[in-house]
Amino acid sequence: MRTALAGAGFIAATHGQVLRELGVTRALLIDRNREKADSFAAEYGFEEVSDCFEDIFTRQIDCVHICTPPGLHFEEIRALLNAGIAVFAEKPLCIDAEEARTLMQLAREKRVLCAVDFNVRYHRGVQEVRRHLQKESFGKVRMIHGAYLQEFHAMPCPYGWRYDPVLAGPTRAITEIGSHWMDLLEYITGKRILSVNAMSASPFPYRKVQDGMLLEGTEQEHDLMVTSEDAVTVLFTMEDGIIGSFVLSEISPGRTNALSFEITGDCESISWNAECNNEIQIGRKGAGTSVLRFPFDGGFADTQRAVMAAFYRDLASGEPSGGYPTFEDGYRSARLCHALYESAQHQGEKVFLGEE
Repeated sequence: MRTALAGAGFIAATHGQVLRELGVTRALLIDRNREKADSFAAEYGFEEVSDCFEDIFTRQIDCVHICTPPGLHFEEIRALLNAGIAVFAEKPLCIDAEEARTLMQLAREKRVLCAVDFNVRYHRGVQEVRRHLQKESFGKVRMIHGAYLQEFHAMPCPYGWRYDPVLAGPTRAITEIGSHWMDLLEYITGKRILSVNAMSASPFPYRKVQDGMLLEGTEQEHDLMVTSEDAVTVLFTMEDGIIGSFVLSEISPGRTNALSFEITGDCESISWNAECNNEIQIGRKGAGTSVLRFPFDGGFADTQRAVMAAFYRDLASGEPSGGYPTFEDGYRSARLCHALYESAQHQGEKVFLGEE
């Protein structure tokens, strides 16, 4: 199995590490910054480096990991699918939901194995919550609430492609972290989100750029006007009459990866927080809350290893097992993200997902 990796940024480092651990041949690394690519390739053991994506098609490559900005995904992945090359894509699969649909349908038509990196599903605590909801003792799910909080865009913060609408699209918090939260809750419950009401905010629309960092500016003095959101609040409905809410923030100091949720059932409630990823809390009326701990959940790197290992097992066998997120999930996520964006653009007006 000969694999190429497109992109040598932050998340690509985890891909490189896991590919090395899985013993996959790292045949080709592609990044437009050749100096960065050379350093990355040396660290993670890639045989060859290029700054040209088209070099993939002149090499013997079985699978490509897409870690480029999402604005590039559609054209890159479409070319790979037409060449019959398997794809492991970072989320979001595409900025535009119709483009994501096109890729999903093309992957089916070409019978090419594809995956999207919704790795949070693979935390031990998440898997335990999913199993627990199936128990008769939990009852029907009635309500869900949660959040995904990060500090990475609290100022001062690095100025990069996420502030370029061509590369990142019109949203930021919605696609970067909201995509994970919504995918996770649909996966855990087995229920689909039917409607959303979203409100978004960017408290510092005017920003100055200094030494590669973004600082607060003014309407009279700024280098950049930010149109994508830093924070979002969402109300939603799901199948079976489930109601819920969640908050997304990329400007919460002290929070690096605080994805959390609590699910309320008829007889119990259950919650999980990625900052304490090896435990879940179960509440029962009159009995308080108990904590279950799983000491061998290693966290983020383990979830990446799990989803990639499942995908590469299928590549080896040539048959899809359905044990990992696919382009169907990527298309679903693109639809959800678009619904949040549309609602936020109209001051929280309810947007229905409709049938698919």
